[in-house]
Amino acid sequence: RVAASKVEVARRFLVYDNRNAGAPRIHMETNKYSAVFHKTSFKPLGTGVPVPKSAIFAGSTGTDCAPSVQCAAPPKSVEPVLAKELDVTSSFIVESPSDPGHFVLMSNRNTGSVQSTYVVEFDLDPKKA
Repeated sequence: RVAASKVEVARRFLVYDNRNAGAPRIHMETNKYSAVFHKTSFKPLGTGVPVPKSAIFAGSTGTDCAPSVQCAAPPKSVEPVLAKELDVTSSFIVESPSDPGHFVLMSNRNTGSVQSTYVVEFDLDPKKA
């Protein structure tokens, strides 16, 4: 990212709940966020062989896996986000965009806050299910 950008993001979850036999429930939860995708930062690491063909994940912080802890995998989830304020940094080892043959640690930081959450309930007719 050459510069920071501010965006509005919506995440939607379609939830089917069949815990009550014969009376299933379905609803859609929508979370709206105000987010900032910060400018990418690079930290020189030196040279190496071979140069990776694609980015190598090097950890994340702030992904709700644990507070202020380096996480073992990129944040990918279909579960609703419980945090109201997000500050996530993901890092990758890549070839330097300005110095071929050299490695850099590329870090992307995203911050955001939940602006609103709402749920829409749907009626299911068990005779048609």
